Amino acid sequence: MESFPAPSPVLCMTGSIVAGCFVSRLVSVEADLLRGRGEHVAVVELDALDLPVFHERIERDGLPPAVLQLKELIAAARVLVLGAP
Repeated sequence: MESFPAPSPVLCMTGSIVAGCFVSRLVSVEADLLRGRGEHVAVVELDALDLPVFHERIERDGLPPAVLQLKELIAAARVLVLGAP
């Protein structure tokens, strides 16, 4: 599993399950453009994380650590860049 980046004002996420796909490359280009403008950017590829599919039991029994960490990253960001196929 990929480690989580530190919280950042800009969070870029891609949800594709295909490594190197167009959507992931596009999000990467956007992250580079934002960094070039002086922004601090964190990039997360959701496929690399151990995230469960939604299930009421999981929500009721307590969210996995990866979900809690992702929620913290989203809450800390002022800008979200989302890429999905």
